[in-house]
Amino acid sequence: MVRIQEIQEIPLLGKFHNEICFKLVSLIKHQYENLITDGIRGVLFYGVPGNGKTTTAYKIVEKVFAEYGMGEQWQEHMIFTDCGDLAHYRYGETEQKIKDVFKRGYEKSKKIAPVIYIFDDADGLFITRSWGIKLEAWYLGHLNVFFHQIDNLNTAKEFIILTTNRVDLIDAAIRDRLYEIEFPEPSLGVKVELMRYKAQKLKINEDIQKDMEADLATNKSIKSLRDVENFVLMRYLDEIWRSGWNK
Repeated sequence: MVRIQEIQEIPLLGKFHNEICFKLVSLIKHQYENLITDGIRGVLFYGVPGNGKTTTAYKIVEKVFAEYGMGEQWQEHMIFTDCGDLAHYRYGETEQKIKDVFKRGYEKSKKIAPVIYIFDDADGLFITRSWGIKLEAWYLGHLNVFFHQIDNLNTAKEFIILTTNRVDLIDAAIRDRLYEIEFPEPSLGVKVELMRYKAQKLKINEDIQKDMEADLATNKSIKSLRDVENFVLMRYLDEIWRSGWNK
């Protein structure tokens, strides 16, 4: 059984992300080791952009396979799909692409430890049928194919992670099939930790880092981890240009 202390901290992410990682690693391992073929099929990560949804999904895959001594090959056990890449204007093409994703996963699951599917930016493909637009037959067709594939998963060997920035756009039938987890705005402590890590990498001096920490505490527009990274890069550029002009 996985113990929480055995899962190392996710670099630059906070307690919330690590707790989600621990819980899902434990779930996937439990279903695999106990041959739970009709258990939890997957999860839907949602929240504003840049708060670690995809990074956490990657980390879950890495940690699952580290438990089986396959940490260096963890990407071989993941099938990553950008949902925008699945969309095709020709009738039947999108459905076939979705089937091909699950076919690859099924073939892998016969040879190796559990396969984890990551469908990134799911709102780009699986938009809700109640959004108020006229949905063509091709669209309803690929939704139905996806539902069917989820329903037929062998949960002892397969697990799905969907990510989205707009959970309100995701079709209700998908949401009903998956366990939803919201990724909230990171705490100030996590923002400061990330800021200092990035600032040290860029050799920004300690006095400026203190000023940046004060800015983080008051700047309400910095809501995500990506916002913090952009904030650090802008200060980095400012300092380079200022020092250059002063020479």
